[in-house]
This record gives sequence, C-alpha cells and structure tokens, in this order.
Amino acid sequence: ATKTILFCPGETVNIGGQTYNQPGTVTGIVPATTGCDTLVTYTLQYSSTDFESAITIECPNDFYVDIPPGDQEALVTYPQPTAATDCICPGVKIQLQQGFASGANFPLGSTDVCYTAKDSCGANITCCFKVVVQEKSSCDVKVINCVKFELVGIAQNPAGQQRYRIRVTNNCTQKMIYFAAQLPDGLLAVAPLHNAVYPAPSGRNYLVRNPNFTPFYSLRFSSTTDSIANGQSEIFTYTLPAQADPNYIHVTVRLKDQIYHAAHLNTFYCPVVYESSRPSTERGASDPNILLYPNPTDGLLYLEAPDWKAGGLQLRVLDNQGRLVYAERVNHPEHPTNIRLPESLTTGLHVLDVRFDDGRQWTQRFLNIE
Repeated sequence: ATKTILFCPGETVNIGGQTYNQPGTVTGIVPATTGCDTLVTYTLQYSSTDFESAITIECPNDFYVDIPPGDQEALVTYPQPTAATDCICPGVKIQLQQGFASGANFPLGSTDVCYTAKDSCGANITCCFKVVVQEKSSCDVKVINCVKFELVGIAQNPAGQQRYRIRVTNNCTQKMIYFAAQLPDGLLAVAPLHNAVYPAPSGRNYLVRNPNFTPFYSLRFSSTTDSIANGQSEIFTYTLPAQADPNYIHVTVRLKDQIYHAAHLNTFYCPVVYESSRPSTERGASDPNILLYPNPTDGLLYLEAPDWKAGGLQLRVLDNQGRLVYAERVNHPEHPTNIRLPESLTTGLHVLDVRFDDGRQWTQRFLNIE
C-alpha cells in the first residue's frame, strides 16, 4: 500500500513512533486487527505553497509621548503589530524594517516606524506609523527682544529642596556672556556650589558664582569657553534651600555687546514634581570612594578620602537654608580627618562642602543631632 502525507515546512510527521520533518519516502507497518499486517510506503512531501495567499498586517495608531522641556529623548513602549494570512501553511514572520523597536529610546520629534509581515506562501506586506516625542509646555515663557526665557519645571526632593530648570534661547547674533537667576535675599543655592563648573546638557561648561551680586543678588553661570547665539538654547539647573519658595524669579543674560536682557518668570504656573531619593548627577556630588561618618552625628565627623595624596583642603558647612555657618582650612589632613563641629551649630540637616587642593570638590548632607 502507498500513502502520500502533506505537511508544511517546520512541521513534523509521526510514523510508527518515528518523527520526520523533511520530504522523502519511508515505510511502515500498520498492524491488522485480524489477519496479516500491512506494509505501507509513505511519500512525505511539502504542501504546495505555490498560490497567491491573502495576508494582512495592522500597525498601532500614531503614538505620542510627552517629555519635560529640555529632555532630548524618551523610552517608548508601543503595541506590537499583528498579522494574519490564509496561507495553507501556518506562520507569519513580523520584522522591524525602519525606526526603533518598542522599549527603545526615541529622539525628540517624529520617527517613522515600519514593520513587514511575511507568510509561508511568500506573500509580504508592510505597515507604518509614527512615534512622536514632544515637549510639554513650559510653565512660563517670557520673550525679551531676541532672548527667550522659559521656566521648564520645578522638582522637590525628600529634603524639601526645590530644583529649578530654566531654558534660555539666545536668538541674538551676539553670544551670551552669562546667565543669572535671582536668589532669595541672604540665601545661597544648595547646588551648584560656588566656583563649581556646571556641565550643561549641551556639553558646554559654565563657571558658577554662588552668590553673585550684580546686577542683582543671584546665582550666575558664566561661559568658560563658548556660549549660545543665533537661536541656540541652554538649560540651567539649580537647587534652592527647603524654605525658599519664590513666586517669581528675576532672570537676566548679558551678551557680548554688553547689553542686558532681563525678565521675571512666574512660578505659580508651575506644578511641583515630588521626587523620591536619588543620587545627584551634578558635578561635585558625593564620590562613593569618600566617606563621612557617623551620620547622624553628635558634633564630631570623620572624613576619609582614600585616593587623597597631597595638599590640604577647605571645609565649609551650610545649613538647610544654604547659609554658610562654619568654615575651616586644613593644611595637613590626617586619615581620617576629624571635623569638630561648632557647638553653635543647630540641630537638623546640613551640607558639608569639601574642596581639595588637587581641584576636586565633594559634598555630602549630614544630620546634626547635638
């Protein structure tokens, strides 16, 4: 007896307890219920896919993602395309042809994403959609001549300190010398610290003056090499003490033609985003190789800097309002260095600012419980 068995590529055929996945000829014994068994010759062959199948694919609708102003990309997860076919052999392979896969970072703007589906009969079809990453509106925008100021957002950390992000766009031909943002009277910004180098998102560096006194009491970011002009933008970020909650921020830029452009940004349009505790990404943040203990402290701290080799260091202690409450110069530090806090230091959260002679700067919060 003979028998033809059709199967699709990738499928298996079971004959007499043996499995086969390729075309060919095999024999097998079919036991009889009565009389003699039957020897059967099986011809295994692929089902014919030589016909025009109908295949469909459905992509998701255009996908929109909002990001905070100043961000340049977003992690996007979108629904996967689906496909169907009437091919006699099962299986549809869906492949990304253009754009980025779901779960990837997408840049600001519109990105075309295309997928192609192919069935076992050889038919294929493509669908496309757009992933649009767009900025949320800034909290407040002021345009003064050829300079635009934007309050991008306000975030509050667990210590109650608020971080402000301001974007400056300089449409003038003259480059910007510095940008300054008003500080509450008598207070210092918690970050960035005085004489620190602020690395802007653009890659440019700015020298910080905290505080700055002209043209008003402020935090100043001065260009160290190059700056913005002809429509370029820069994001400036700084953190104020917990008690500081200004209703508006006086901001200004000074251009190379010595002209000032100033405005007032209102903060009451801006909802505060509350953050969980996270490590700082600002320069001068805590180095895991440097230790400060015990924390909390009853008035005596120990500072360990294993890779410190030579030179002295300058210590500064700021209270939770950013005011300088203690300073000390240590010319020949011991290992560890003992820091005896003044008895007048109030109970509560403080910041220790350490500046090494080799140029490093390090800060760490500590709680005084004396």
